[in-house]
Amino acid sequence: ALAVPVRGKAAAVPVSGARRRSLASSTSSSSSSSSQRRCRCESAVRDFVDARADLRGSSFVLSGGLRVETLEGTAGATSSSSSSSSLPNLLFLHGSYHGAWCWAPNFFGFFSERGYRCRAMSFLGQALSDVPQEGKASGTVASHARDVAEYLATLEGNTVVIAHSFAGLILQKMLQLDAGRPLSKVAGAAFLCSVPPTGNSAMAGRFFRRTPIAALKLTWAFVTRNFESDLDALRETFFSDDVAPKDLQEYQALIADSCKKPMLDLGRLSDELPIVFSEEAARVPALVLGAGDDRLVDTEALEELASAFRSNGDGKGAQQPVLMRSVAHDCMLDTRWEEVAERILAFLETL
Repeated sequence: ALAVPVRGKAAAVPVSGARRRSLASSTSSSSSSSSQRRCRCESAVRDFVDARADLRGSSFVLSGGLRVETLEGTAGATSSSSSSSSLPNLLFLHGSYHGAWCWAPNFFGFFSERGYRCRAMSFLGQALSDVPQEGKASGTVASHARDVAEYLATLEGNTVVIAHSFAGLILQKMLQLDAGRPLSKVAGAAFLCSVPPTGNSAMAGRFFRRTPIAALKLTWAFVTRNFESDLDALRETFFSDDVAPKDLQEYQALIADSCKKPMLDLGRLSDELPIVFSEEAARVPALVLGAGDDRLVDTEALEELASAFRSNGDGKGAQQPVLMRSVAHDCMLDTRWEEVAERILAFLETL
């Protein structure tokens, strides 16, 4: 079942296949190869969600009228469970070329079994969310942050937001934008392999100086999106060497189906940066976690983000970043994802 959206709400009801496809509608591509790629994989995300009995797919109508896809885990915690009533919601936010689906294979089950109610949202232009017609990208850091805050405001109780990669920058912006209403519902923030407050430019420069050939290969991968058709490129970009081939193939189909329009216009990203936290935002309890084998986010970026919390905070913010060894960028899907989940759980238990 998907959802018939009501402004500010999402009600799950059966929907026809044609109606489901409309949720994933996108602008026509200027590239024939991109068009063919979407044709091959246009049902991958929808089929993934439909096939899982532990997921409830819905859509949430934003104030501007566009819909974002939302997923909720149905296993484990329930709204009537006394053991989970005191626990915060978990809201998971994906990075570029992914969607809400990326939290379902591992993290939803892990945290639901421990009493947490798990939700994830796909940003506009990604996975089964609507695609804005204007602009080169589906939004800005600020507009995506407002979308998250709008959805977050509808959740009952407090919420810990867990954000990956560029979604970490969006979460930082949400904390910056409104130090009142959204923050009153944010019980904590976990940043996984996150872009730091100054963006990715300095980070990319460091990678080019350290490993120029590898950096060129990664740049080519994002320019051509070859990781959507080349398993070796996908592994080199997002995963560890020992991820099972069958898992890699499944993730490739889902990644190829996820980005209908770039999430952000990186050429204009600097216009919104750096993100500077207020004292209230810096006091939000935070976990900054990185991956030792991450080829996209380095330790300096993690240290920059962690210091942004402790610089103005009162000791409740992130004191030091946590580095998970032998884990790659897609830490929620990677081989040692459970070690990452255990570290997040340890953070949640301190709140």
